[in-house]
Amino acid sequence: MSRLPDAHGASPDEPTPEQREAHIGELRDKRHARRRRLALRSGLATLGVLLLVAAFAYWLLTTVAGRDLLLAQIKARLPATASLTWSSAEGPASGPMTLHGVHFRWNKLDFVARTVVLDPALRPLLGRRLRLDAMRIEGATLDLPPNDKPFELPRWPDSLPQITVPLALQADDIRVDGLRVTRQSAPLIDITRLRGGLDVSSGRLAMSHVAIDSDRGRFALHGTYAPADDYRTDLLATALVPVKNSRTPLRLGFVARGSLEAMDVALAGAAPGPVRVTL
Repeated sequence: MSRLPDAHGASPDEPTPEQREAHIGELRDKRHARRRRLALRSGLATLGVLLLVAAFAYWLLTTVAGRDLLLAQIKARLPATASLTWSSAEGPASGPMTLHGVHFRWNKLDFVARTVVLDPALRPLLGRRLRLDAMRIEGATLDLPPNDKPFELPRWPDSLPQITVPLALQADDIRVDGLRVTRQSAPLIDITRLRGGLDVSSGRLAMSHVAIDSDRGRFALHGTYAPADDYRTDLLATALVPVKNSRTPLRLGFVARGSLEAMDVALAGAAPGPVRVTL
């Protein structure tokens, strides 16, 4: 026997509109509560990851093990033809970090330094770039590989130098005290003091107010040279070179601006008479 509908016209087994609204409200509240729980869990997980990253960064920057890991990363990013060793290290990775007895080899290039002090920035290293806020080198020698190419008359642009490095390097404040440059142990230049900034990568070289005091004279360099970008150049160089048996040194200034399509080159000074060349 079926039940009669109530006064509202609904069967007693069917929920009333008020009951349906209450049920929908309960489902909505449960859904919101579930979303809040998921958001809370996600927030806690994100906070945990950030804390782990912060703890790792602190460990990397302030501990000896973190410093050694950073140096291992630098070595790992060198090409197979390059090697880097040192006898001892001091200071954290956050810098300044001092390396003693540094020996760097790349193909036939050989660099040895008594002391190298680095103040590195870590994040650019992830992109195979070594950025140094400061670098100091003391008591170093650089032996260049032999030049096996037979003599040829200069050709344009083949005679222009290329820029190839194993790892991009940016150093805003370079201080070198004692650097002897040789080629197969034959002396080329003995640099007593060098100051300036450098940004070098394969195909591009930028020098910022580089000043050199050496046994060959005093030199200054500033500007950019990018053989990978149509040899685009904006370079200024000056030289003050002592002349044997003369009190008057050779003074020259060199400017090069442009690219392969249009490049202006000028040389002026005294040697010891006036010199002026434009190309």
